[in-house]
Amino acid sequence: MNRGSDVVKKVKILVVEDDYVQFMSMEMVMKIWGYEVLGPVSSSEQVLESVRQNRPDLVLMDVNIQGCMDGIDTAKEILDKYKIPVMLITGYALSELHHRLQSVKAAGFLMKPYDPQTLRSAIEALMNSPV
Repeated sequence: MNRGSDVVKKVKILVVEDDYVQFMSMEMVMKIWGYEVLGPVSSSEQVLESVRQNRPDLVLMDVNIQGCMDGIDTAKEILDKYKIPVMLITGYALSELHHRLQSVKAAGFLMKPYDPQTLRSAIEALMNSPV
């Protein structure tokens, strides 16, 4: 018997990463965890187009991306326009970005380098948090 209520929708995560090896590593572990991975995209324009077309449940985005906007400004647009949570990833000290990050209601921040378990914990905490 196939009941529609038994169907579980996979969480779609858009990964914004210009380092293909890093993307492949993230994609591999996130697929093992059961997530649907979109990407890679590496510019603000590609991010916004992918968000418009695919409506991911979460965007994992490096602060330093290509295009006319950086990750912080792109996150602002995604949050304002689509209300999709964005987790920013950065290798910079958060104190260096503090003044700009205050204006972004990002779902979270992940510092590079991070291990897979830290990534998983951050995603799970975000996906299980109330809206």
